[in-house]
Amino acid sequence: MKTPNFTVDHEFHSQSGYSVFAAESDVPVHVSLAAAALLLESVVSGLQALISIPEASTNATLICFATDSALALVYAAQAGAASQMDESENVVRESGGEQ
Repeated sequence: MKTPNFTVDHEFHSQSGYSVFAAESDVPVHVSLAAAALLLESVVSGLQALISIPEASTNATLICFATDSALALVYAAQAGAASQMDESENVVRESGGEQ
């Protein structure tokens, strides 16, 4: 069976020499993608509410479009990761191996 992909350590914000935010290593990629999708879905939902406010409508619409596009990429990556895992399981089944 194919080994699942895992995340690597990745610092994405530091302040005064300290790593304030960082992605942890050894998290299955599908778990990280699911978390990213949930966060982006929350942002899209909040932005959709802002679109109805005339003062914020134009900016909220543009930001919502960009965020929705990022969410679509995460969904595509999730599908690819799931497909890769399914293919690995099918190869094991077809070869008569254990799961």
